[in-house]
Formats: sequence, structure tokens, C-alpha cells
Amino acid sequence: MQDFTKEVRIGRLKDDRRYNVFVDIEYKNKRLSITGEESTISKKQMRSAGQITLNPDEIEFAPGWNKEKIIRLEQIWNNWHLNDLRAGCKHQRTHWDLNKKVEVFDFAWSTKFHNMRKRAEDGLMDEKEYNEYKQIVLSVSEATVNTTHHKWLSPLVCGLLNQGLIQIKGKETTDAHWVRTEEHPEGLLCKPCEICGYKYGTKWLHEDVPEEILKELMEM
Repeated sequence: MQDFTKEVRIGRLKDDRRYNVFVDIEYKNKRLSITGEESTISKKQMRSAGQITLNPDEIEFAPGWNKEKIIRLEQIWNNWHLNDLRAGCKHQRTHWDLNKKVEVFDFAWSTKFHNMRKRAEDGLMDEKEYNEYKQIVLSVSEATVNTTHHKWLSPLVCGLLNQGLIQIKGKETTDAHWVRTEEHPEGLLCKPCEICGYKYGTKWLHEDVPEEILKELMEM
């Protein structure tokens, strides 16, 4: 398929009819880019632009457009926009749940551990206590400050929490594909594909847009 650029007007917003919904489609050097904007016909006023959301129920359709066509355009948009910036291989995008969320924690040293550390630095521990402290330091570091420290309630973390050696500093729900497998058992970042071995998110991959998809866009 040869390169092409086109703009389509899919309709007018029902809540403010001054604004039309435009979608810009560019296919160049095997790269597909799709962006949208809500603006006046003259383009002098703009309400939003970029990766906008198309809601057919909020749009008064332009000639040749309907709910099904808009849903189809958004489907192509979600699947093929920036096809040269794929974080995962085709197997991972097909078989993995890349929208999965995980709960991650941020752990910090407790007052008890700070005091223990100060006693060690001040030389106030006997040999047995100091040897035990060195093992504790390794566990606490693995749970709090290592590059791929634990971000879930692992057995190690639960043990340290129960002993009062660490504390929960924060908690949030985030996308699994931003979390390493070493940090959380459900993390996907750098996890290898079971089929081809590619580690998710380690580089940008290119996937050719199928000819039928490009033809469909050309005909919209």
C-alpha cells in the first residue's frame, strides 16, 4: 500500500454543535498514525486533540457515518495506531491480558530497623547480634531498596512486617505491564514470551498493518 494522508469528519458534538469531530489518518513508511480533534470547521477554536475518545452516543453523525462505523474506526485506532511502537510481540498481545491491573506496595524501613542500624553503626552489638543483623539487612534491602525490590505481600515482606522491621509507605493499583516480574508475580514487564522468548517491553517492535485494514481506512 502506498503512503497516504487523509482527514475525515465523523460528525458534530451534540452538547456543543460548534465543535466537529475530525480524525486525521497518516500512513507513511509503513507507520500508521491516527489522531483526532474536536474543533470548529474553521479550526480556529479547539476543545481537545490527540488521542481522543470517540463516543457515538455524543455525536451527530456526518453523512456516510453511523454508530457501527465509528466503533469500527476506534477499534482500528486502538489496535494499529503507531504500529512501530509495539511493547509486546504478537503472541503476547494475543494471549496476554495487557490491561490487567495489579496492586503494588511501597515499603520503607521501620523505626525499629533504624534503631537497630544505629546500634550496629555505633558498635553496640555483640558478635552474635551483629551476624543476625547482617542477615536482616539483606532481607530488608530486598524488600525496600533493591532495584527490583518486592512490591507485593510476599512471604519475605509479610515476615518483615510481622517483625516490625519494615512498614507500608504507600499502595496503588497500576498496569501489570509497568511492573517487573521480580517485583510482583503478576508483573509483565520483561517477562519472556512462552512462544518466541521476547521479553515484554525491552524494545519497540514493528508490526505491518494488514492491507485490508489500510484499504478500509482509505475507503472511510
